Amino acid sequence: MSPCFPRGSRPAVTYGAYKSPSDVRRGEVVLVRIETQGQIKDVAWRVVGLPSEHVILDETMVTVNGRALDRVSMGNAGDWMFFAESSEAVRYCVSYHVGDRRDQLARVDVTVPRDQFFVLGDNRDKSYDSRFIGPIPFAGILARFDDPACTCPGTR
Repeated sequence: MSPCFPRGSRPAVTYGAYKSPSDVRRGEVVLVRIETQGQIKDVAWRVVGLPSEHVILDETMVTVNGRALDRVSMGNAGDWMFFAESSEAVRYCVSYHVGDRRDQLARVDVTVPRDQFFVLGDNRDKSYDSRFIGPIPFAGILARFDDPACTCPGTR
């Protein structure tokens, strides 16, 4: 979940934090269990879309129910560009690869089903998230990361 949680970091999580889908908030980072290519994996993703919401991703712009998430450019570092993105009360850093963006879908337009969530990794070009596997069910959420906010590299 880079750049928010750098490789090797050990952020605190709370297992069983959610009793019902209505407990999940936009901007939170959740630990999700998925099956991919016959393997079970636990991955961290940020909640962007809640049940029944309309989510559109077009290049680097994320829109929820017709409103773009607030975003401010934080500059580049090497081959990466960084943005401070805000989702309700949580501000966090997202990154995109400069140049060739083969891993990214050009456009996603989805209405999130009941009891499911649209999730994205903060490293948007290198995350296998709801853009590829669709919304995730509430039952797949194992835990909530205790501090969903983070700053972009070089801005702490």
